[in-house]
Amino acid sequence: MNSNYRYSLVFPITTKKALVGSGYLVLGLFGVCLNLSTLSILPECEQSLGRPLLIFFSIQLFIAIGTLIFVAIPVPCMIATNRPYIMNPLLSGAPGLLICFTLVASFVLQFCICMYRSVRIVFNRTTQCLFPDVVMQIIIGVAFLLSVHISVTITQSTNVRRFSLIHLNWQQSDHEYISLLTVVVYFSLASLMFYALSIFHLLYEHIYDKNQYKDSTIAMKTQLLCLICDIIFATLLMLPRIDEPSKYPNLTILHSILNIIGAALWPTAYIIMYSKKVRTELCFRTFLMCSACSRNKNTPSQNNRIRVV
Repeated sequence: MNSNYRYSLVFPITTKKALVGSGYLVLGLFGVCLNLSTLSILPECEQSLGRPLLIFFSIQLFIAIGTLIFVAIPVPCMIATNRPYIMNPLLSGAPGLLICFTLVASFVLQFCICMYRSVRIVFNRTTQCLFPDVVMQIIIGVAFLLSVHISVTITQSTNVRRFSLIHLNWQQSDHEYISLLTVVVYFSLASLMFYALSIFHLLYEHIYDKNQYKDSTIAMKTQLLCLICDIIFATLLMLPRIDEPSKYPNLTILHSILNIIGAALWPTAYIIMYSKKVRTELCFRTFLMCSACSRNKNTPSQNNRIRVV
């Protein structure tokens, strides 16, 4: 009786760990495949996106792949070995540090995308002169250096987030949460200024320039959609913390998945929603892949054919 009672207590915990580890692995690999598929499409969309947006989106997708790999591999390994580290205890904070760096870098690049789009709306004719390849390289370099500085500062002041084998979630310290919240608030306020500049410019064209009436209406809807997407991205990064994870174990697990995997996949969803060309090419590639798989499945292999002598 005691052994059965002990088994009934242990089995749900073991099953829950297996589900969480499998979930991180599947979602991480799915995100990596989706990002790689989107990256293969972007060169064909350079004319519709423009070279600066193409560069920003490509780097952001590569960063998201890094975030997903740093989650998809360490979490199942830690759950399988029942140890809060991989290979070496000295590397226990490495996944959390890399996750912090990649999420901050992705958010900073999202601000750069917002800045470029707004400047392109206001100064349409001179945008290409304002954003040559040299300026793009400088902006991207500054974004990476700023992300490294923020991540290292958090690491020096306190421990970075670590995966808890008890609650099966990523636990953040107060200092890390406040530091990331400060970064998100500052960049969000700057983004709102650029959005306000572009939207007021479009409103002026919509009211006083009848020749640009239709184009300004479409551009305004696009800007409002991008604003909503940026707000969702910032919300995913700074979800309200759960102070007592033992009371809400399932909500705690979902919170960690949305905070990391959701924030890593959101830029990909944003690119797909932003560009019609990307959506069309991605659907076309998916259709070709499914058609090829079904064709290979219906075609008998040479080894299974029966020779008639």
